[in-house]
Amino acid sequence: MTWFLAMSVALGPLATDMYLPAFPLIGEIFDVNASVVQWTLSIFVIGIAVFQLVIGPISDRFGRKNVLIAGLFIFSVSSLFAAQASSMTELIIARFLQSIGVCVAVVVPRA
Repeated sequence: MTWFLAMSVALGPLATDMYLPAFPLIGEIFDVNASVVQWTLSIFVIGIAVFQLVIGPISDRFGRKNVLIAGLFIFSVSSLFAAQASSMTELIIARFLQSIGVCVAVVVPRA
């Protein structure tokens, strides 16, 4: 169980750092400039920051295991949504939803 919790904590940096080298390609695919692509990272970090305040009380109320499973499910589904995004707006929304799942994966094991 310890290795699973450690891997879930590592999901945050992985979800951030893995796609950073693809910024130029994302801009080309969606035909947008770099500042628009950077919104995907900004909204991701904002989502993690805001939802840390929410996830703690939710995990206290509903149990850490259930909340962690739900968070990993949200992350997985939003990752599929991001992979299938057909516009920059969809990608930004998917990254925000990913941030909720990552936030759960980072906060709950530490609790």
